[in-house]
Amino acid sequence: MKKNGGFSLIEIVVVMGILSLLIAGAFFIGFPEYNRYIISSEREGLVDALLEARTRIFVEDQKFVVSTTSNSYCIKDPQDLCISLAHSLPANLILKTITLATSTKMILSFSEGLATEIIIDQNGYIDGR
Repeated sequence: MKKNGGFSLIEIVVVMGILSLLIAGAFFIGFPEYNRYIISSEREGLVDALLEARTRIFVEDQKFVVSTTSNSYCIKDPQDLCISLAHSLPANLILKTITLATSTKMILSFSEGLATEIIIDQNGYIDGR
């Protein structure tokens, strides 16, 4: 009896099971790194906006602020108009601003708990810059 070429159903099911385990493992290993990348890039964007607002204060001698909500920010001029594009944060990233006596602390955090801080001291230095 001549055997037909090809794979049996059992062989295909075993290969699919192995592939699904490999894909699931790669997802759970890579996902925290992806979150760290997102929070780091959003943090740099927010620091850049803060630095731009501070530079505009000195150059144009007007009050510029970085207006924040829980999921977006933009640079506003004295007429309260956004002069930069409002930047929306990813849905699972939350921005909190805490004003202390000697500094302001901005906290970017994921709902899963990963977080980073941006500290603005009373002299306007942003993370020592």
